[in-house]
Formats: sequence, C-alpha cells, structure tokens
Amino acid sequence: MSQPLGRVRWFADYLALGAFTLVAVLLLTALGAWASLVASGDTSSTVGEVWMTAIDQIPAALIFLSVPALVFVLWPPATIPAGWTLLGAAVLLGVFGGLIGVDRSLQDLSPFSHTPVPGPGGTDWTGGFWMLGIAVAAAAAALALMRRREVGSA
Repeated sequence: MSQPLGRVRWFADYLALGAFTLVAVLLLTALGAWASLVASGDTSSTVGEVWMTAIDQIPAALIFLSVPALVFVLWPPATIPAGWTLLGAAVLLGVFGGLIGVDRSLQDLSPFSHTPVPGPGGTDWTGGFWMLGIAVAAAAAALALMRRREVGSA
C-alpha cells in the first residue's frame, strides 16, 4: 500500500540519491584508474594516491548537485540552463583559466580551483571544507525553501 510522500522528503531523497551517485561514480573511476595503472605496470602512483584523488573531488562534485537543486526550488525553469552554465563556467575558469590568461580572482570562482591537492606534506583540505560547507548550505536552503514552494497543477 502506498503512502503520500511530502515534497521535502521527496527532495531530500533526490539529493541523497544524487550524493550517493556522485560518490559511486568517483569511486568507480578510481577503481578504473587503479586497474589501468596495474595493467600497464606503472608504479609512479600508489593505490592510496589514486583513491585519495577521487575522494578529493567529492566537495566540488557536491557543489554541482546542491547549487542546481537550490535553483530548482527558486526558479524551476532555469534549472537546466543554470546547471550547465555553472559547469561550463567552472571548467572554463578553473581548468582552462590559466591557459587563456583569465585573472586569478575569476579563476577562484571555480570549485575546480579549490579542489584538495595532495602534496608532500599531505593534502590541504581548506578549500575542500569550504566547498563542503557551501554545498551543505545550498542543500539545506533548498530543502527549507522546498517547504514553501508552490507546486503548480499539472
């Protein structure tokens, strides 16, 4: 027997599934990278480095889940364009910004420029923690605002 499902619960389940999927994709990518290194005989990276590199991407990936979720609650028709614009701008500024001569202050707007990077003294998670905070705040705001959102009739 089915029960009615509240919109906040539905949306929370949607966000949880999205977060689970992000983590699963990153871990499967790390598994593929590790298998490729083993198959090629490359010993330049350790197994731990491969897994940590995947884990380091989680905060940035959660930004691309939570910010479009907030846009969905505030202005549903803009969700898809906003999501793709966010991703495109982040890649352009964070990944290619240095190559095309974009000012550093603009490059810093991209989550990719703050992804934790392993170094000789360990991984600096300062940027990662900030991104996690932003992602959690955006998701919490989306869930809180979802309670007030009017749902149009079909």
